[in-house]
Amino acid sequence: MWKCLRGTVCRRAMITQIDEILILLSASDTFNKLNIGRTLKESLNKMLPSILDTAAKNSRSVRVYVMTAFGCPYTGKISIEDIVQLLLKLSYMGASEVVLVDSTGMANPRSVQSTLRILLDLQLDINLAVHFHNTRGAAIANCVAAYDAGVRIFDTSLGGMSATPYGVSELDIGCWNVPTEDLVHLFEEMGVKTGVDLEKLLDCVRLAEQMAGMHLPGHLLRAGRSSQIVGIPKHLERHQIMDKKIGGVLKTASMLIFKSADVYFVYTLQFQSFLDLFEHGLFSLIVWSVHQAEPAGDAEGLQSVVLVLDQDR
Repeated sequence: MWKCLRGTVCRRAMITQIDEILILLSASDTFNKLNIGRTLKESLNKMLPSILDTAAKNSRSVRVYVMTAFGCPYTGKISIEDIVQLLLKLSYMGASEVVLVDSTGMANPRSVQSTLRILLDLQLDINLAVHFHNTRGAAIANCVAAYDAGVRIFDTSLGGMSATPYGVSELDIGCWNVPTEDLVHLFEEMGVKTGVDLEKLLDCVRLAEQMAGMHLPGHLLRAGRSSQIVGIPKHLERHQIMDKKIGGVLKTASMLIFKSADVYFVYTLQFQSFLDLFEHGLFSLIVWSVHQAEPAGDAEGLQSVVLVLDQDR
Protein backbone atom coordinates (compact mmCIF):
# COMPACT_ATOMS: atom_id res chain seq x y z
CA MET A 1 0.00 0.00 0.00
CA TRP A 2 1.32 3.44 -0.93
CA LYS A 3 -0.06 6.75 0.30
CA CYS A 4 -0.42 9.29 -2.51
CA LEU A 5 -1.38 12.95 -2.31
CA ARG A 6 -0.10 13.93 -5.78
CA GLY A 7 -0.15 12.34 -9.22
CA THR A 8 3.64 12.44 -9.53
CA VAL A 9 4.01 10.41 -6.34
CA CYS A 10 1.55 7.86 -7.71
CA ARG A 11 3.51 7.50 -10.96
CA ARG A 12 6.70 6.87 -9.00
CA ALA A 13 4.90 4.22 -6.98
CA MET A 14 4.10 2.30 -10.18
CA ILE A 15 7.73 1.20 -10.54
CA THR A 16 7.55 -0.60 -7.19
CA GLN A 17 5.83 -3.86 -6.24
CA ILE A 18 2.98 -2.18 -4.34
CA ASP A 19 -0.48 -3.42 -5.24
CA GLU A 20 -2.70 -0.69 -3.79
CA ILE A 21 -2.74 3.10 -3.67
CA LEU A 22 -4.10 4.95 -0.65
CA ILE A 23 -5.58 8.44 -0.97
CA LEU A 24 -6.54 10.78 1.87
CA LEU A 25 -9.56 13.05 1.69
CA SER A 26 -11.77 14.70 4.25
CA ALA A 27 -15.53 15.05 4.24
CA SER A 28 -14.99 18.40 5.97
CA ASP A 29 -13.69 21.10 3.65
CA THR A 30 -12.01 22.88 6.58
CA PHE A 31 -10.27 19.70 7.73
CA ASN A 32 -9.23 18.92 4.15
CA LYS A 33 -7.58 22.33 3.75
CA LEU A 34 -5.77 22.03 7.07
CA ASN A 35 -4.60 18.45 6.51
CA ILE A 36 -3.92 18.35 2.78
CA GLY A 37 -3.64 22.01 1.82
CA ARG A 38 -6.47 21.87 -0.72
CA THR A 39 -10.21 22.36 -0.66
CA LEU A 40 -12.25 19.21 -1.05
CA LYS A 41 -13.34 20.39 -4.49
CA GLU A 42 -9.71 20.83 -5.57
CA SER A 43 -8.86 17.35 -4.32
CA LEU A 44 -11.74 15.79 -6.24
CA ASN A 45 -11.20 17.74 -9.46
CA LYS A 46 -7.39 18.03 -9.63
CA MET A 47 -5.68 15.46 -7.43
CA LEU A 48 -7.85 12.34 -7.65
CA PRO A 49 -8.37 12.02 -11.43
CA SER A 50 -4.66 11.69 -12.26
CA ILE A 51 -4.04 9.24 -9.38
CA LEU A 52 -7.04 7.06 -10.23
CA ASP A 53 -6.17 7.09 -13.92
CA THR A 54 -2.55 6.08 -13.27
CA ALA A 55 -3.62 3.31 -10.90
CA ALA A 56 -6.18 1.92 -13.36
CA LYS A 57 -3.67 1.87 -16.24
CA ASN A 58 -1.25 -0.09 -14.07
CA SER A 59 -3.84 -2.50 -12.59
CA ARG A 60 -3.56 -1.15 -9.05
CA SER A 61 -6.52 -0.82 -6.73
CA VAL A 62 -7.23 2.49 -4.97
CA ARG A 63 -8.36 2.82 -1.36
CA VAL A 64 -9.73 6.25 -0.43
CA TYR A 65 -9.76 7.28 3.22
CA VAL A 66 -12.56 9.75 3.97
CA MET A 67 -11.54 11.48 7.18
CA THR A 68 -14.01 13.23 9.51
CA ALA A 69 -16.78 11.05 8.04
CA PHE A 70 -18.61 11.10 11.37
CA GLY A 71 -17.85 14.67 12.38
CA CYS A 72 -15.24 17.43 12.23
CA PRO A 73 -13.78 18.95 15.43
CA TYR A 74 -13.78 22.39 13.78
CA THR A 75 -17.13 22.48 11.97
CA GLY A 76 -19.25 19.85 13.70
CA LYS A 77 -21.40 17.10 12.20
CA ILE A 78 -21.16 16.14 8.55
CA SER A 79 -24.52 15.74 6.83
CA ILE A 80 -25.39 12.33 5.47
CA GLU A 81 -26.21 14.02 2.16
CA ASP A 82 -22.60 15.21 1.86
CA ILE A 83 -21.28 11.71 2.62
CA VAL A 84 -23.62 10.14 0.05
CA GLN A 85 -22.57 12.59 -2.68
CA LEU A 86 -18.89 12.03 -1.90
CA LEU A 87 -19.26 8.24 -2.01
CA LEU A 88 -21.14 8.45 -5.33
CA LYS A 89 -18.36 10.58 -6.84
CA LEU A 90 -15.61 8.26 -5.60
CA SER A 91 -17.42 5.21 -6.94
CA TYR A 92 -17.93 6.85 -10.34
CA MET A 93 -14.25 7.88 -10.49
CA GLY A 94 -13.11 4.29 -9.99
CA ALA A 95 -12.13 3.91 -6.33
CA SER A 96 -12.19 0.24 -5.33
CA GLU A 97 -12.69 0.84 -1.62
CA VAL A 98 -13.74 3.75 0.61
CA VAL A 99 -12.81 3.83 4.29
CA LEU A 100 -14.94 6.01 6.56
CA VAL A 101 -12.62 7.42 9.22
CA ASP A 102 -13.78 8.69 12.60
CA SER A 103 -10.77 10.99 12.82
CA THR A 104 -11.24 12.43 16.30
CA GLY A 105 -13.63 9.96 17.90
CA MET A 106 -16.93 11.76 17.35
CA ALA A 107 -18.94 8.71 16.23
CA ASN A 108 -21.36 6.68 18.33
CA PRO A 109 -23.08 3.36 17.55
CA ARG A 110 -26.36 4.96 16.51
CA SER A 111 -24.76 7.45 14.11
CA VAL A 112 -22.58 4.68 12.73
CA GLN A 113 -25.51 2.37 12.01
CA SER A 114 -27.72 5.06 10.49
CA THR A 115 -24.92 6.35 8.24
CA LEU A 116 -23.73 2.96 7.05
CA ARG A 117 -27.18 1.58 6.34
CA ILE A 118 -27.92 4.53 4.06
CA LEU A 119 -24.60 4.10 2.24
CA LEU A 120 -24.92 0.34 1.88
CA ASP A 121 -28.47 0.71 0.58
CA LEU A 122 -26.96 2.54 -2.42
CA GLN A 123 -25.58 -0.86 -3.52
CA LEU A 124 -22.57 0.65 -5.23
CA ASP A 125 -19.85 -1.48 -6.81
CA ILE A 126 -17.35 -0.42 -4.15
CA ASN A 127 -16.13 -1.88 -0.87
CA LEU A 128 -16.98 0.04 2.28
CA ALA A 129 -14.70 -0.11 5.33
CA VAL A 130 -14.44 1.69 8.67
CA HIS A 131 -11.56 3.12 10.69
CA PHE A 132 -12.51 4.15 14.23
CA HIS A 133 -10.38 5.99 16.76
CA ASN A 134 -10.83 5.29 20.45
CA THR A 135 -10.59 8.95 21.47
CA ARG A 136 -13.62 8.73 23.73
CA GLY A 137 -13.69 4.98 24.33
CA ALA A 138 -16.40 4.11 21.78
CA ALA A 139 -14.32 2.47 19.04
CA ILE A 140 -15.12 -1.19 19.79
CA ALA A 141 -18.83 -0.43 20.20
CA ASN A 142 -18.76 1.42 16.88
CA CYS A 143 -17.16 -1.60 15.21
CA VAL A 144 -19.99 -3.83 16.41
CA ALA A 145 -22.53 -1.27 15.16
CA ALA A 146 -20.79 -1.20 11.78
CA TYR A 147 -20.84 -5.00 11.62
CA ASP A 148 -24.55 -5.07 12.41
CA ALA A 149 -25.11 -2.53 9.63
CA GLY A 150 -23.34 -4.80 7.13
CA VAL A 151 -19.69 -3.69 7.02
CA ARG A 152 -17.08 -6.47 6.94
CA ILE A 153 -13.80 -4.54 6.64
CA PHE A 154 -12.25 -2.97 9.74
CA ASP A 155 -8.98 -1.09 10.21
CA THR A 156 -7.19 -2.12 13.41
CA SER A 157 -3.65 -2.24 14.79
CA LEU A 158 -1.69 -4.57 17.05
CA GLY A 159 -2.31 -3.61 20.66
CA GLY A 160 -4.06 -0.44 19.49
CA MET A 161 -0.82 1.42 18.88
CA SER A 162 -0.85 4.42 16.57
CA ALA A 163 0.40 7.91 16.12
CA THR A 164 -1.67 10.77 17.54
CA PRO A 165 -4.46 11.52 15.01
CA TYR A 166 -4.20 14.84 13.22
CA GLY A 167 -6.70 17.37 14.48
CA VAL A 168 -6.85 16.23 18.10
CA SER A 169 -5.92 19.12 20.37
CA GLU A 170 -4.33 19.05 23.81
CA LEU A 171 -4.01 15.26 23.82
CA ASP A 172 -0.81 13.36 23.30
CA ILE A 173 -1.60 9.65 23.49
CA GLY A 174 -0.20 7.55 20.69
CA CYS A 175 -2.64 4.65 21.19
CA TRP A 176 -5.88 5.49 19.43
CA ASN A 177 -6.58 2.63 17.07
CA VAL A 178 -8.79 -0.39 17.72
CA PRO A 179 -6.62 -3.24 19.08
CA THR A 180 -6.74 -6.04 16.51
CA GLU A 181 -6.70 -8.77 19.12
CA ASP A 182 -9.57 -7.24 21.11
CA LEU A 183 -11.82 -6.98 18.05
CA VAL A 184 -10.96 -10.47 16.81
CA HIS A 185 -11.71 -11.92 20.26
CA LEU A 186 -14.99 -10.01 20.50
CA PHE A 187 -16.17 -11.18 17.09
CA GLU A 188 -15.21 -14.78 17.83
CA GLU A 189 -17.11 -14.67 21.13
CA MET A 190 -20.12 -13.32 19.22
CA GLY A 191 -19.92 -16.33 16.90
CA VAL A 192 -18.44 -14.34 14.01
CA LYS A 193 -15.64 -16.38 12.46
CA THR A 194 -12.65 -14.21 11.59
CA GLY A 195 -10.23 -16.89 10.39
CA VAL A 196 -7.52 -15.37 12.60
CA ASP A 197 -5.34 -17.54 14.86
CA LEU A 198 -5.73 -15.63 18.11
CA GLU A 199 -2.72 -17.18 19.85
CA LYS A 200 -0.40 -16.28 17.00
CA LEU A 201 -1.95 -12.83 16.92
CA LEU A 202 -1.15 -12.37 20.62
CA ASP A 203 2.45 -13.39 19.88
CA CYS A 204 2.53 -10.51 17.41
CA VAL A 205 1.17 -8.16 20.07
CA ARG A 206 3.93 -9.24 22.47
CA LEU A 207 6.48 -8.46 19.77
CA ALA A 208 4.84 -5.08 19.15
CA GLU A 209 5.10 -4.23 22.85
CA GLN A 210 8.78 -5.19 22.84
CA MET A 211 9.37 -2.93 19.85
CA ALA A 212 7.38 -0.08 21.43
CA GLY A 213 9.08 -0.53 24.79
CA MET A 214 5.78 -0.14 26.61
CA HIS A 215 2.46 -1.81 27.40
CA LEU A 216 -0.02 -1.13 24.62
CA PRO A 217 -3.67 -0.39 25.43
CA GLY A 218 -5.11 -3.64 24.07
CA HIS A 219 -6.90 -5.63 26.77
CA LEU A 220 -6.73 -9.26 25.68
CA LEU A 221 -3.02 -9.88 26.21
CA ARG A 222 -3.37 -9.30 29.96
CA ALA A 223 -7.02 -10.11 30.58
CA GLY A 224 -7.08 -13.37 28.63
CA ARG A 225 -10.03 -14.79 26.72
CA SER A 226 -13.44 -14.47 28.31
CA SER A 227 -13.83 -18.26 28.00
CA GLN A 228 -10.69 -18.84 30.04
CA ILE A 229 -11.39 -20.47 33.44
CA VAL A 230 -8.99 -19.60 36.24
CA GLY A 231 -8.49 -20.94 39.75
CA ILE A 232 -9.95 -19.15 42.75
CA PRO A 233 -7.29 -16.94 44.41
CA LYS A 234 -6.41 -17.84 47.97
CA HIS A 235 -7.74 -14.58 49.36
CA LEU A 236 -11.16 -15.38 47.89
CA GLU A 237 -11.48 -18.94 49.16
CA ARG A 238 -14.72 -19.85 50.94
CA HIS A 239 -14.52 -20.05 54.73
CA GLN A 240 -16.89 -20.83 57.58
CA ILE A 241 -16.16 -17.62 59.45
CA MET A 242 -18.72 -17.37 62.23
CA ASP A 243 -20.88 -19.49 64.52
CA LYS A 244 -23.03 -17.77 67.08
CA LYS A 245 -26.01 -18.81 69.21
CA ILE A 246 -28.89 -16.41 68.96
CA GLY A 247 -32.00 -17.14 70.99
CA GLY A 248 -30.76 -20.67 71.66
CA VAL A 249 -30.43 -21.44 67.94
CA LEU A 250 -27.05 -21.96 66.27
CA LYS A 251 -26.73 -19.69 63.23
CA THR A 252 -23.93 -20.28 60.70
CA ALA A 253 -23.11 -17.75 58.01
CA SER A 254 -21.06 -19.17 55.15
CA MET A 255 -19.31 -16.33 53.35
CA LEU A 256 -16.94 -15.57 50.54
CA ILE A 257 -15.06 -12.47 51.67
CA PHE A 258 -12.69 -9.95 50.17
CA LYS A 259 -11.22 -7.35 52.50
CA SER A 260 -10.36 -3.85 51.32
CA ALA A 261 -9.21 -1.68 54.23
CA ASP A 262 -11.95 -2.13 56.86
CA VAL A 263 -14.70 -2.96 54.39
CA TYR A 264 -15.62 -6.60 53.76
CA PHE A 265 -17.38 -7.58 50.55
CA VAL A 266 -19.52 -10.57 51.44
CA TYR A 267 -21.27 -13.05 49.14
CA THR A 268 -23.50 -16.16 49.41
CA LEU A 269 -24.65 -15.36 52.91
CA GLN A 270 -27.73 -16.79 54.63
CA PHE A 271 -29.56 -13.51 54.77
CA GLN A 272 -31.83 -14.13 57.75
CA SER A 273 -28.81 -15.27 59.77
CA PHE A 274 -27.04 -12.09 58.77
CA LEU A 275 -29.96 -9.95 59.96
CA ASP A 276 -29.99 -11.77 63.29
CA LEU A 277 -26.26 -11.21 63.74
CA PHE A 278 -26.62 -7.57 62.82
CA GLU A 279 -29.38 -7.08 65.36
CA HIS A 280 -27.17 -8.57 68.07
CA GLY A 281 -24.38 -6.12 67.30
CA LEU A 282 -21.81 -8.27 65.50
CA PHE A 283 -21.72 -5.82 62.60
CA SER A 284 -21.76 -2.07 62.86
CA LEU A 285 -23.17 -1.13 59.45
CA ILE A 286 -24.83 -2.52 56.35
CA VAL A 287 -23.48 -0.48 53.46
CA TRP A 288 -25.12 -1.86 50.33
CA SER A 289 -27.45 -4.67 49.31
CA VAL A 290 -27.03 -5.66 45.66
CA HIS A 291 -28.76 -8.97 44.93
CA GLN A 292 -31.57 -11.14 46.25
CA ALA A 293 -31.51 -14.73 45.05
CA GLU A 294 -34.24 -17.35 45.25
CA PRO A 295 -34.44 -19.36 48.52
CA ALA A 296 -32.48 -22.60 48.37
CA GLY A 297 -32.77 -25.55 50.73
CA ASP A 298 -33.20 -24.51 54.35
CA ALA A 299 -31.71 -21.07 53.62
CA GLU A 300 -34.22 -18.26 53.81
CA GLY A 301 -32.71 -16.62 50.74
CA LEU A 302 -29.20 -15.79 49.60
CA GLN A 303 -28.12 -12.19 49.62
CA SER A 304 -25.03 -10.37 48.40
CA VAL A 305 -24.14 -7.53 50.71
CA VAL A 306 -21.33 -5.20 51.65
CA LEU A 307 -20.75 -4.72 55.36
CA VAL A 308 -18.33 -3.15 57.81
CA LEU A 309 -17.14 -5.12 60.83
CA ASP A 310 -17.42 -3.50 64.21
CA GLN A 311 -13.81 -2.75 65.14
CA ASP A 312 -14.62 -2.85 68.87
CA ARG A 313 -15.67 -6.51 68.80
